This record gives sequence, structure tokens and C-alpha cells, in this order.
Amino acid sequence: MTLAKYMLTYHRDLRSKSIVEIGAGGGLVGLAVASGCLMDNDKKLLVTDQIPMLSLMQKNVALNALDTKTLQDLIGPSTVCYFCFKKRRKADMRFIRDMNKTFKVEEVEYDDRDQDRQASVFLHKLTARDV
Repeated sequence: MTLAKYMLTYHRDLRSKSIVEIGAGGGLVGLAVASGCLMDNDKKLLVTDQIPMLSLMQKNVALNALDTKTLQDLIGPSTVCYFCFKKRRKADMRFIRDMNKTFKVEEVEYDDRDQDRQASVFLHKLTARDV
């Protein structure tokens, strides 16, 4: 819910942007952005996750005309990707460390950040690494 709230509060106007949701699960954030933000019709809203979630995502993709691809396919030189997660185990932080090998990863500053961090909820911004 943190990422959906953040996007709907701080990024309602997404015209000229392509949107990628990584770790989408059922796609709640993508659906919230698709219904609550201004977007151009020629831009895509994409959702991604791991294989175990694929069946649920495919159902939601079909119901809501979304698309799925890999993150490496989608992060280009002008792409900004927001990634929100709740830290439940050490593997969550390893995932961020591993993403740092491929992408530039920064924690996002926003009004409720300290409260969310106390609840082990983190919001990061991913961009392409400078070549």
C-alpha cells in the first residue's frame, strides 16, 4: 500500500511516462496507478514478478490489459522505477544488494519515510547505471 499511496500522492501526472511495477504480486499498485493517475494512451503500464506469481498476474493482466516483461528489458537510460517492499528476512536486503550490481538503487525521501522504515517498509528508486 505504501507504493500505491506514494504514486497517487506524489506522481499523479504520469503522462509521457512508461510505468513498470516489479514484484507486483497480484498487481495492486499497477491497477491503482492505471486507475488513479493521468497516463498517455500510447504509454504502457507493465507489471513483473517471479514465476510463482505468474498465474495470478496473467489473470490480472488479461482482466486489465497490462503486460509483463523482465526488468532488464525495461530499464533504459531515461527510466525511473520505484520499488517498495517490506523487509521480512535477510534475503530481502540481498535482493537490493544484487539489484545494485545492475542498476543504480536509491532510497526515496518522502514525508512518512521514518514511520514506514520503523515498520520495515522501504521505498527505492531504480535507474540505469551510467555507462
